[in-house]
This record gives sequence, C-alpha cells and structure tokens, in this order.
Amino acid sequence: MEKIKWSTEYNIGLEPIDTQHQKLVEILNNLNEVKREKDMESLIRIFHDLICYSRIHFFDEEEIMKKINYPKYVEHKEEHKFFIDKLEEINKEIYEKNIYVSLSMRIFLTDWLVDHILKTDKGLIPYINK
Repeated sequence: MEKIKWSTEYNIGLEPIDTQHQKLVEILNNLNEVKREKDMESLIRIFHDLICYSRIHFFDEEEIMKKINYPKYVEHKEEHKFFIDKLEEINKEIYEKNIYVSLSMRIFLTDWLVDHILKTDKGLIPYINK
C-alpha cells in the first residue's frame, strides 16, 4: 500500500491539531509498512500506538470544539467514536485470533482518516478563525 504523503491541504490552521494529524498519518504509514513476514509484535505495537494516539488526538480536538462552541460537536464526536470502535474491533481480532490487518482494513483506516481531516475537520476552520 502506498504511503500517505502529508500535504498542506490537510492543515486546518491550528498547529497542535495539524501536528497531531501528521503524527496519525505517520503511525498509519508505519502500520502499512508492516509486512506479513514481520512478527506480530511489530503489528501489535504499531496498532496500539494508533489506538492510543487517536484517543489523545480526539480528546484534544473535542476540547477545542467545546471551547469554540462548535455547532457540529456531537456529530463530530460520533465520528471519532466510530473510528475508535473500529480500531478496538480490529485490535480484538489481532489479539484473539492472531490475525494480520488486511489490506482492505488498512485502506479503510487510511481513507477514513484522510476523509475525516479533509471534510469533517476542515469544518472547524471558520470557527477557529473567529
């Protein structure tokens, strides 16, 4: 799978969030580099990093949304919950069945993150700039 190349198009103009988005992209790229030949330890470690960092990032982003009285806070938070729930579901599969994260699941995670940044997170821009 091809790496996500960070682009300024992904920036929302709030440095801490943009930096966190870059870190999430880096973790996803690391996940996508893990090959079947590698041990499950690498996969488990990277996936754990993805879950932990996603939780931190979503918490920080939600705190900002509350501070700026973002009108779509509830919907945005639900998207975050959906992603975390999906990560937890995949994580459970990895641990219980010792399975590898399929290419289709990696594509889903990558597409979800990029789509979320470009569509949902970009909706914050007018409220941040007030």
